[in-house]
Amino acid sequence: MQKTKRTQLKFLVMICVLFAALVIVSHYARKPLDWKMTFDYSHKAPYGCYVLNDMYEPLFNREISYNNASLYNNPLITDVEGKNLVIITNMFKPDETETADLFEFAANGNDVFISAFEMPEEFLDTFNLSLNISFIDSAFLKQNPDRLNFFNPVLQKDSGYVFRRMMRKGYFKTDENFKGTLLGNDFSDHVNFLAIPWGKGRIFLHSQPLVFTNLQILDGNYEYAVNALSYLPDQPVIVDRYYKPFRVTNSSPTKFILSKAPLRSAYYLILFSLLVYLTFGARRKQRIIPLIEPLRNTSADFIKTVGRLYFKTGNHANIAQKKTIYLKDFLRERYYIRDISLAGGDIELISSKTGVEESLVRKLVKEMEFFEGRKKITESALIAYHKDMQEFYRNCL
Repeated sequence: MQKTKRTQLKFLVMICVLFAALVIVSHYARKPLDWKMTFDYSHKAPYGCYVLNDMYEPLFNREISYNNASLYNNPLITDVEGKNLVIITNMFKPDETETADLFEFAANGNDVFISAFEMPEEFLDTFNLSLNISFIDSAFLKQNPDRLNFFNPVLQKDSGYVFRRMMRKGYFKTDENFKGTLLGNDFSDHVNFLAIPWGKGRIFLHSQPLVFTNLQILDGNYEYAVNALSYLPDQPVIVDRYYKPFRVTNSSPTKFILSKAPLRSAYYLILFSLLVYLTFGARRKQRIIPLIEPLRNTSADFIKTVGRLYFKTGNHANIAQKKTIYLKDFLRERYYIRDISLAGGDIELISSKTGVEESLVRKLVKEMEFFEGRKKITESALIAYHKDMQEFYRNCL
């Protein structure tokens, strides 16, 4: 017992040492860059919007609030007026109810700014628009930097706003029924920024969300982001966190642990160590209980032995006579019938008490009288007698 405790103590000390070593190495190791396109205001990764979030307050000089829920029946946008809603993501795909609430929000006198690579066709058809986006992101194959510009002469640059960090190509196509304003384009003269009046408000659509990420703004292109958002009026701003590639839906401690690389590694190490301990350290220590076979049914063995004996000897007459004795005992104990013969009213009496047809009773009694006293009978006769007897038992009341 003492040796077992010493072994367990060594095992626990080894786990603690490994855990401490992992925490130290993870703390001082160089953190790899997270290149996921999150577009979240709290993320400092290249494709987060942490820098943009710091620009909202000085740009609008108004209250900033954050939306973490669907637009459907959302108190932040229901029955309000004079607010900006900013949605920056890779794919903006609201359902019908969310789209209806978004349109109602704009119609009530609010402004909506949406920048995304992809938007639903039904949503764009409302404005007589379509969005052309490259099926495969081939930005890494570009030789020249991207250039975006505005149609407004005040914001327009002769050389355009240069983006050395390549971006996926996306632009809008309008038809003759489009009733909005074109605000910006790229150097291929494709429209990538426009505004549509909607009720008392406006809806701004932009097809290059990467220009609002940390990577592009810190690379010297903050002017474009500021000028694009300057089309929104100075009023309270709602920044969206719901329509993101990695939606924030769980704020539990476990999610926080899994979101940090050192804590995540430590968490998995603990789970693995517990699994190893449960597998090898928590095995049963007492002696294994032996398996005791249940007692054999000797009566069944005896019946099988007697059956094999009669089968080998082929004494069919003896078997028939024993079955007759069993049948007479059955009638005597259950129906109180002592005499069984073809004479007199025994057949009618047996039939009335047992509920079996007289024809079957008469046939069975004939067979009983035929087999009584005989020393030999055929196997087929015994089988027929057995079938008649089984039919009698099945029909008894």
